[in-house]
Amino acid sequence: MKLSCTPFSLGHSFRDGTMNLRKFISYCAEQGLDGIDLLDSECYPWSWNSPDDLAHYKEWLGEAGLELAAYSCSNNFAVTDPAKHQGQVELVKRSIERTAESGTTVLRIFGGYHAIAGGEKEMTTERGIPLVIKGIEGCLQKASDYRVILALENHGQLPGFSRDSRQILDHFRSPWLKTTFDVGNYTGQSMPEDENPVQAYEVLREDIAHVHLKDNRTPVFDLTRRREPCVCGLGLTPLKEFVSRLNADGGTGFGSLEYSTTPALPELEGVTMSLSYLKSIAHA
Repeated sequence: MKLSCTPFSLGHSFRDGTMNLRKFISYCAEQGLDGIDLLDSECYPWSWNSPDDLAHYKEWLGEAGLELAAYSCSNNFAVTDPAKHQGQVELVKRSIERTAESGTTVLRIFGGYHAIAGGEKEMTTERGIPLVIKGIEGCLQKASDYRVILALENHGQLPGFSRDSRQILDHFRSPWLKTTFDVGNYTGQSMPEDENPVQAYEVLREDIAHVHLKDNRTPVFDLTRRREPCVCGLGLTPLKEFVSRLNADGGTGFGSLEYSTTPALPELEGVTMSLSYLKSIAHA
């Protein structure tokens, strides 16, 4: 498994101006990573906080010897208003074009948000999955035309469980629709109950285009939450077992750190510690 990092891991630093894309690329190279993820410039403008970023990021990646692991969109197909739904389809289509321009073939997309994960008040799995399928149907031809794989993340609970992802993937059975397998989301805050990530991997292993790596734990700082983020290797997520299983299956793609800040540590320190742990298990 090759290692990457997403700018989301240092999102607070990007927003307060202490981090920018060029510094982020240099930091990832200094950490001995193989690549980075990029966040879509329309969906995450804060990660493109310099006028030079769009013009020079490919040059900076080349100088640093890093690959572009994936491009990431932020969409929500689980909306009932037809105009809003079509707006989300158009958003993903624009992101497909930017992905192709960026040089990677993988675009992380979301399905949508269940009511308990911040979605519309009446949004359930039964209502949401058909809307997600409809949204993907509206984007899949564009993805094929541009040779971009839509990598659907288990995020927002639509899909959440591996069975939800499997249902959507089996509906299409397309080489242009795969999954972003977020190992930490299976036991995350937005889930109503845990799913064993290693068992989820067995359900989806043939259709994984990209991997997100994170950890979470039983809350210490906010006891109203079901889970809270923590440094990789210190929580409940079976990262070592998962990576071992992935490597045993010949996994040669990217696993990208998607760290969420914890009050226990400064953000950069938490990211550096998480990357150190992931490097220790990446080839174990």
